[in-house]
Amino acid sequence: MKIGIKNFKLTGPAAGTLRATADVQLAYSNGRKLLTIRDAKVIEGKEGLFVSLPSIKRGERYLHIVVVEDLELEEKIKTLLLGQYVLEAGKKEGKKQ
Repeated sequence: MKIGIKNFKLTGPAAGTLRATADVQLAYSNGRKLLTIRDAKVIEGKEGLFVSLPSIKRGERYLHIVVVEDLELEEKIKTLLLGQYVLEAGKKEGKKQ
């Protein structure tokens, strides 16, 4: 299975703790698309960066819309998104200097 990051966008300071959004595309090894998860988020939390897959707030709790049942796949998705964030944020910082 292939995992691709599409439509990756860094957010500005006005977005609060949100640092980036992206779509995650899963495809078979032959390239045929299987699933697209829209609006995954990279968030700056109290203990550092983390990835949040789509969810909605219900009262005081968040309800996950997408649940990845395979923990290895979930870890790969999160690692790719955080890696993309580090890469893109680094490029942006390099342009400022």
